[in-house]
Amino acid sequence: MMAKTSGDIKFNNGQRAFHTHNKVAAKSSHTKIAAEDDNRPKLRLGFNSVNQIHRQLLVTADEHATSGYDSGFDAQDIDQLSDDMYWLINNEKFSIQGIDIIDETTKIPLGIHTKTNGANTISLDEIEHFPEDLNIYLYDKELNISHNLKESDYTIYLAAGSYLNRFEITFIEQATLANTEFENNKIDMYFSNSENSIAINNPSSIYIESIQMYNLVGQSVFNLETKTKKVISHIG
Repeated sequence: MMAKTSGDIKFNNGQRAFHTHNKVAAKSSHTKIAAEDDNRPKLRLGFNSVNQIHRQLLVTADEHATSGYDSGFDAQDIDQLSDDMYWLINNEKFSIQGIDIIDETTKIPLGIHTKTNGANTISLDEIEHFPEDLNIYLYDKELNISHNLKESDYTIYLAAGSYLNRFEITFIEQATLANTEFENNKIDMYFSNSENSIAINNPSSIYIESIQMYNLVGQSVFNLETKTKKVISHIG
């Protein structure tokens, strides 16, 4: 710096230029725009265990993902809890999953383990950018129940252990499909007041391996190994 006369030169904050804040503001603005432009369908599924442990899972539909493992989209369930729920990809446990599409053909395998007997609840914590007419079901294969999570939570009694092939998230009612097949096979069940028991009519001689009954909270109350094609007149 050069000056024509002598004397002190003083600077104050009003003469300073601050560029750092402008750069941060620009970055924050860009991040906000990127978030607003993310219109991918997302589903956050909640699990509340008998021991009051909560786990939340995330699945996102992205055209660059697949139903298998995708680096950058899927995150493994590293901090496994004593009671836990997870997506199953190639028999591995994940808390975040990306898939290519979510529609009525989509099925997402779901695993659960619990260390204590008791009631556990699966809930729909949050959905983003989902078609309003697309329902979200928790399908219990063992009980053949499709429960619409958009309408209410699903509470099920589970004995302590792991359930790796029982539950899945679907977007069409699977139990209806199974019941249609059952009805086409013409097996009739009814309660006989005179005999105070359940009667099973099997006119097509369909092979029946076993008969299991559950109460409304999912507890097994009856199990009969039959291995027969005969008409079972009465049980119970």
